Amino acid sequence: MKFIFSCISILMFTLGANYLFANEGIVYPATFKTTNALNVRQHPNQTSEKVGLLQKSEEVVVDSMHDNQWACITHNGEVAYIATDFIAYQHSVPKNKNFVETLKNVRIVGRIPITGAAGIAIILVSLFVGICFLYFLSSECRTMYVIIAVVGGIGYFIGGFTWFLWAIAIALGFFFFVFLSDRRLAFYWTLLKEPLFALNQLQYILQKPWRPLLKNRDSRFCKLLKMSPKITPSMHPMQRFCYKLWHIGHYVIAFVFFLLQFALYIISTPLRLFNAFFYNIIIHIPCALHDYIAEVFNPKGDGMRFLGKWEYWYQYFLKLPYRFYKYLLKRSILTTLESIIYTIVDIVVPTLTMYHGTSNDASYQITGDEDVTFKVGGGNYAGNGIYFAIAKSTSEHYARGAIIIARVSLGRVFNINTSTDDIRNCVACRGEEITKWGLRKKITTIEWWRKNTRWWEYCMLQQSGIYKKAWRIRPLYIENVNTGSKERIYKGMAPWIFKKMKNSINCKKS
Repeated sequence: MKFIFSCISILMFTLGANYLFANEGIVYPATFKTTNALNVRQHPNQTSEKVGLLQKSEEVVVDSMHDNQWACITHNGEVAYIATDFIAYQHSVPKNKNFVETLKNVRIVGRIPITGAAGIAIILVSLFVGICFLYFLSSECRTMYVIIAVVGGIGYFIGGFTWFLWAIAIALGFFFFVFLSDRRLAFYWTLLKEPLFALNQLQYILQKPWRPLLKNRDSRFCKLLKMSPKITPSMHPMQRFCYKLWHIGHYVIAFVFFLLQFALYIISTPLRLFNAFFYNIIIHIPCALHDYIAEVFNPKGDGMRFLGKWEYWYQYFLKLPYRFYKYLLKRSILTTLESIIYTIVDIVVPTLTMYHGTSNDASYQITGDEDVTFKVGGGNYAGNGIYFAIAKSTSEHYARGAIIIARVSLGRVFNINTSTDDIRNCVACRGEEITKWGLRKKITTIEWWRKNTRWWEYCMLQQSGIYKKAWRIRPLYIENVNTGSKERIYKGMAPWIFKKMKNSINCKKS
């Protein structure tokens, strides 16, 4: 059945190409208007016998053109000719044709008839290519493409304005193939996603080029940036004086590195601009629209995927107008609007694309309609909060089926190796102490290097509950760990800005 649908859709494409390109010339029979009084002759020459006379501005139907100088018409039931120098084209005359006659007159790209050897060869090649790329589409895209193509193809034979809508449908079908396929073989992911993700890594490096020097807590560089221990009254006066000098020196060095970071912030502005546009506009909008369109034509949310065959189709057509409004109008507009807003925000606020490993169910709750964004879990290795990684391989270690790719504004990042020994020693055993200390210091994110696994991790601090500063985290899409493909979000991704506002109100009430 899949291949039959593929053949139908490609045939519809062929017919559409004919309609679009064949209309470049005049389609006969056509109506013309005389620009002067004009003789009607029996044969196409000036010496031929006159069989009639047409008055100025009189309309006449031309059946065909004999050559550039004479037009063939029907006069008093007989074939006759008039000079083309004295007539002006008005419009084509619609002809009633049956299906077979229509096929005989269809020409590929306006030139090659589909009934000839060349036309049949092109159709067969088109069918083969169509079957190949439709095979690599996800089931949602394939279903949508076939439905649109078949309905549009019927509209082609009906005529009127429908052909234009069908041409848009074909363009959307191609868009599904190029941009929205859920498989790694898709052109979009192979030629855009992987290479351009390197620019995100470049932005990450430019934010703190000296980060590799902070891996070892015992290195001289870490000791240089290390915070001074807490001063207590029981200390010797000389020790207290030394700690105060250490404390002042620490802030001086921190200020110098702040100036360096600010200079790098200015230099990397074009890179932030490109990454903001690429991730928010080029990646997020198509991914969100993919799920919205899929929910309109192949609904799986609201329990639809669990319904029986007949009940499913009953609900399918009953709720189709509502799904059209909710997903293609309301949510598409809101998502596009918030993507533009986030693009502007990401240019000003340093934002990175990062990874969060989780389960499939949790990923749907976080990104979907549920009143949950990111919820603080039980892990407290280096603090309570939401954990992210800059490398996908790191999040795959923690993932239980899914990875959320998100834009993250880390805020004030503090490397745990530059803290005092009492705080540093809480890693892996008393993470809640790190959280309390970090929140008192107005630190947003804890950064540390795990020696045993050799990767960077980031914890956005919060003691418990739903992450309150959810504006700092914005999901782009979900990736399946096993297949490496984009995961469809049933009911589509909720517009993040409005969902966060709702959760912020709930957090304040609680």
